[in-house]
Amino acid sequence: MIILLLLGLRLNIFLSVLLTLPFVIDGTLQYFSLITSTNIRRFITGLIGGFGIIGIYFFIIKMVIGII
Repeated sequence: MIILLLLGLRLNIFLSVLLTLPFVIDGTLQYFSLITSTNIRRFITGLIGGFGIIGIYFFIIKMVIGII
């Protein structure tokens, strides 16, 4: 996320929500025992979902402090 900001790129709220979808889908499928998780799958979905969650946090913070 810091690299994106340094390059002048912004992560909008729509893309941030899309990035959290693999995280949510993987967690839901694991919860209902439809798939077995591996460390690689957890790492990849967690990394992608983490970027999405950080983007959502930045959006909320901007809304709260009124920068938008």
